[in-house]
Amino acid sequence: MEKFVVWHDNYSVGHPLIDEQHLKLFELVNKMWKIRKESKEKRMHLFKQIEKLFHLHCRDEERILAKNGCKDIESHRHEHRKLQKQISKILDSCLEKDGGNKTWMEIMIFLMQDLLLNHLIGDDKKHQQWMSP
Repeated sequence: MEKFVVWHDNYSVGHPLIDEQHLKLFELVNKMWKIRKESKEKRMHLFKQIEKLFHLHCRDEERILAKNGCKDIESHRHEHRKLQKQISKILDSCLEKDGGNKTWMEIMIFLMQDLLLNHLIGDDKKHQQWMSP
């Protein structure tokens, strides 16, 4: 399968559940890239799967960070909520009658840059010390 983004082992945060969710999010973003020329309904269905998994991921990660005494958990929660709102906004925009103002490439850039690169590889990796199982 043609990949839009590639997972590397050094992205691991050391917690099996969180790493599994990160890997799954990478896989879903790659599926989004693969179906980019298919129907809007099919793409939106997959985007909703990403939204659902990201919500689950945030819940699990926040629980683990709290359990392990992460000192800036509130800041991380805030980042989660911000991304969740962005995902909801994108979905709402795409569901408008005229198709919304988000192009397909803007959605892919959001997924790659904001969700995967900045958050999963950036912010989550910075919290690795509090991710022990």
